[in-house]
Amino acid sequence: MKLKLIISVLIFLILVSAIFIFFQQTQQSKLPVYWEVWSGQDFRGYVVPSIHVSRYSYKNHIAELIKNVDIIALEVDLKEPNNLTAEGQNIELTLSENSTTFFKTLFGNQTWETLRTKKPGIIFSYVLNRFAAEHGMINKMDLDAMKIATENGKQLVGLEKLESQIIFIVNDTYQSEWLNRLEWISQNYFWLITELDLLDIFYKKGDPEGFKELYKLIGENSTVVKDEQTLRDPVLQKRSKEILKENKALVMVGAVHVQGVLDFLKTDFNLKEVGSSNT
Repeated sequence: MKLKLIISVLIFLILVSAIFIFFQQTQQSKLPVYWEVWSGQDFRGYVVPSIHVSRYSYKNHIAELIKNVDIIALEVDLKEPNNLTAEGQNIELTLSENSTTFFKTLFGNQTWETLRTKKPGIIFSYVLNRFAAEHGMINKMDLDAMKIATENGKQLVGLEKLESQIIFIVNDTYQSEWLNRLEWISQNYFWLITELDLLDIFYKKGDPEGFKELYKLIGENSTVVKDEQTLRDPVLQKRSKEILKENKALVMVGAVHVQGVLDFLKTDFNLKEVGSSNT
């Protein structure tokens, strides 16, 4: 009699545990999953499982990650591009080469189309960094050249119909001329992220109110993130929550700030971190 009771209790506990685990996994699957990777001349990829602190080679975990990652942010670094001219004539070629090499390394034989079908939230982005600024690209590259390079990147990953999930990242740009182009960028991209240098322009000019003007300039559907402190801005918090509710992509970049940003998101939005960049 006691044995039957013990067995019944055990079966009951097992069933309760199974139901609990099922609902927990179902709830977790609804959370945005963020994984930022960095692609460049000396590409390095690392995966940081949320249950571990130490870093592991992505090769040991990529199969499991593919099942869990909802959003992939691909950053193509133009720090040392091949034959890149001041006019940006070979930007699209550089993007294609870096991106193709990166994805072959990361996803093996999976094609863009196959991966896009499985992961419709893939994001393609590219970076114009200090190298570009120092070599005159930011001053000389016109919107047509920028658009051609961008369209090429979108076609490469099959994202022509996913305008709202494309992310344009401007990295280490300190030329004030970019401010005149933010309006165009915001019309083509849902989420705009810049490094600290761009926003510092306002403060160097003695214009602390410039940040508010930048919000107004880029429109309601884009947001510029300055640093962790800016993330506490109630306007940004409200918009971020709306985006996450809509299952849109929300990605923050910057080697200095990324951990603080992720901590903020994990605290406020229960963002599940499965990886980060090693830039």
